[in-house]
Amino acid sequence: MSAPAAGRAAVVLDDGQLGVLARMLGDALERRTPPGDCADCELAREISRIGGADGVFPAEPCEACADDLAMSDEYVALAAVFGIETES
Repeated sequence: MSAPAAGRAAVVLDDGQLGVLARMLGDALERRTPPGDCADCELAREISRIGGADGVFPAEPCEACADDLAMSDEYVALAAVFGIETES
């Protein structure tokens, strides 16, 4: 674990607190991991199919899904700091 930022104390969590944090991050990841089938992403896939691309997933997710993916990456990074394994 990295050193705390200047002016901040290191935090030590007991097993119960760590369990709560793990569940909280799991819930957040479930909420923030986009399904890949929102209407905007589906439109992008359809445009890809019409354009001759493979149509599996748009080159870029829609803005909302991209924001959710970025946030879920931050949750995974935070979980790693505390040694919490995630499914993502």
